[in-house]
Amino acid sequence: MASSASLPSSIESSSSSAARPCKYDVFLSFRGLDTQRGITSQLYDGLQNKRGIATFMDDQNLEVGDAISPTLIKAIEESWFAIVVLSPNYASSTWCLEELAKICEWMEGNKRILPLFYNVEPTDVRYQKGSFEVAFSKYESSQRHRLVEVQQWRKALNKVASFSGWDSKIYKTDTELVEKIVDFVVKKRRDDNVTPIGVYGMGEVRKNGNSTEIVACERDPNSVYPVKQALPPASTQTKQRRRASRLYKEIMRKDNIRIGGIAVGASLSTAGNSPWISPSGDFAFGFRQLENNDLFLLSIWFAKIPDRTIVWYANGDKPAPNGSDVTLTANSGLVLTSPQGEQLWKSNQTTAGVVAHAVMNDTGNFVLEDEKSEILWETFKNPTDTMLPGQILERGGKLSSRRSETDYSRGSFQLDFQDDGNLVFTDEKPFYSTKTTSGTVPGSEGRQLVFNASGDFYILRVNGGHYTFTTEERSAGDYYL
Repeated sequence: MASSASLPSSIESSSSSAARPCKYDVFLSFRGLDTQRGITSQLYDGLQNKRGIATFMDDQNLEVGDAISPTLIKAIEESWFAIVVLSPNYASSTWCLEELAKICEWMEGNKRILPLFYNVEPTDVRYQKGSFEVAFSKYESSQRHRLVEVQQWRKALNKVASFSGWDSKIYKTDTELVEKIVDFVVKKRRDDNVTPIGVYGMGEVRKNGNSTEIVACERDPNSVYPVKQALPPASTQTKQRRRASRLYKEIMRKDNIRIGGIAVGASLSTAGNSPWISPSGDFAFGFRQLENNDLFLLSIWFAKIPDRTIVWYANGDKPAPNGSDVTLTANSGLVLTSPQGEQLWKSNQTTAGVVAHAVMNDTGNFVLEDEKSEILWETFKNPTDTMLPGQILERGGKLSSRRSETDYSRGSFQLDFQDDGNLVFTDEKPFYSTKTTSGTVPGSEGRQLVFNASGDFYILRVNGGHYTFTTEERSAGDYYL
């Protein structure tokens, strides 16, 4: 099965003459049997939900017949990069092999295919050994597939295994591996100077005499068309880049115009200025007045539903009086102060660094980032009483109830994901435990509490197994009103 995400990066001269629409950055190709509920879901969460990389993931897990669907073919053709998760059972799916052949055909020569060797040897993939040899022996003996078709699959595996990628065996945890891949993707976006103003990313680059043509495309999927521009000499390009950089920074300093983030120095007040809204408008960050008093809560809420349900809050134990404000600072992150200048709350950054900007993501995660787009602090890692789809609770993380519907101070109930991997529900004393500590099975202890974008809620064990709470398949959309 496949999954996709949009990822602009350095692109070589393409042999294709048609402009390619840039609906997706990255296309994830994976074998659902092996990885859909593990590494692939974590990749999707890390790219799409946590870093805002547009990601398409085909999570229907339907393989009907040998030919891949027109929908997946179209998604491949509309993607800049492909991350291919090569797992032990990848070659046992003709669907995956057809998909890979299409990826190699479409992206050949552009260095846009990124392999992840997940629990397999790269040489087994390249020369079809081990489980890959078993799969191809069946194809060749069954006579269901044409010889030229099987040879095309072998050629695709050989090709993708020759590219630079990631080997899961050299990473201690899947979390570390996913962070590496996501950081790589983010860096490629930044290095290519892709800005979210009108033109989203490169469609292709073509040489034309002494000039180079960039064929780009509109981000709006309903309005895709090529845009050609002859690049000026290198010296002029450098001056233009510096001028554009200064202009961008100047724009970012202004509170009322924010491109892709919130600039250092920006502030919100209880006096009534507008909250910071996520790009889709689904979530808002700002002040909410508490019922029956003149106190305010710095919070995140659903912005499109009538109830405007609060999903995160900063100062439940110390509500802010009217006239308070919150400011985004470079060294202290978010700082909430009273009209008298008293500091009521501040974000304690989990990673050292200087804040460059903040982002209110469409996942409901508010993040502080440095100039390299590395996350220094995020609300997903500092939860209150709610988890959202795409959110992961690490060991030591806790959710706490509030005292009442209108009192957001800490209540008596806690959901505690302990350091030993055990999830415990407490009310002064523990009254329920998942018992996911180390036992007779090595690696059975819990590593993360996961609420993924597909709506699955489970404990991910150290050995990759799941302790599952949900009993039926449902999408993340089912959890929203």
